[in-house]
Amino acid sequence: MPPIWPLKHPKAHRRDLDALITKYSVAYDVPERLVRRVVHRESRFNPGARNGPYWGLMQISHPTARGMGYTGSAKGLLDAETNLKYAVRYLSGAYKVAGGDESQAVRYYARGYYYDAKRKGLLQETGLDGSWKRNGPTREAAASIQPASLPEGAAIPIPGVAPIQASYAAAGQ
Repeated sequence: MPPIWPLKHPKAHRRDLDALITKYSVAYDVPERLVRRVVHRESRFNPGARNGPYWGLMQISHPTARGMGYTGSAKGLLDAETNLKYAVRYLSGAYKVAGGDESQAVRYYARGYYYDAKRKGLLQETGLDGSWKRNGPTREAAASIQPASLPEGAAIPIPGVAPIQASYAAAGQ
C-alpha cells in the first residue's frame, strides 16, 4: 500500500487515519482514545512529522520500531499505516506496564519502559525481550469491536465488520 500522506483531500486523509487508528488499537488491545491522544500529542495527526530521530504520526524512533519487529528503513516510518503498526504495538506494552493507567502509559511511551517492564516481569508480554509474536487482534479485542456509524455511502471499511452486499431486483420480476 502506498503512503496515504499527503492526500489532496484533508477530510479523506483524516477518515483514512481514523480507520487505521481503529484497526491498530483493536489489533493491539489498546483503547482507541489512548492511541488518538498519543498521535495528537506527538504529531497533531501529521504522518510526515519529523523531530530528530523520531518519525511519523507517533514519533517512534527507528531502533524502537525495529525492536517491535519493523525491518524497513527509518523513512518508511513516515507511512501512516507502518508507523501505527509498530508504534501502537510499542504503546500496547506501555499500557500493560502501566496497568491500564492511560496517563502513565503516555509517560512510559514518551520516556521508555524497559526497566519498568523488567522489574514487573513483563518483558516477554510487552515484546521487549525481542520475541514479539502477536500479529493480530486478541480474541477479547476482536469481540469488543462496536460498529461505527459512517455517512451513508461511506467507502471506508470498518475493521471487524463485514460489508453489506446490496442487491437490486426490478419491480414485477
